[in-house]
Amino acid sequence: MGLLGNPIARVTIHENTSDLILELESGPRFELFNFSSGYEGWECSRKNGLLLVARRGSELQIWDIDPPLT
Repeated sequence: MGLLGNPIARVTIHENTSDLILELESGPRFELFNFSSGYEGWECSRKNGLLLVARRGSELQIWDIDPPLT
C-alpha cells in the first residue's frame, strides 16, 4: 500500500510481446507479462479516454474513448 502514492517515472511497452513495465520514481518497477492466449493479458486506461489492451500473443489494441470511461 505504501507504493500507491508514488508517481510513475517511465512506462515501457515491449513491441514484440506487449509486456508492460511501470517504473516508479521511488525505484520499484512493476512488470506485467502478456501470457494470454485468448483473453486480455492486461488493460490500462487514463481519465482522458486513452485505453490500451494487451490481447493474445503480442497484439496491442489502442482506443481513444469519447466520452472517457468513468
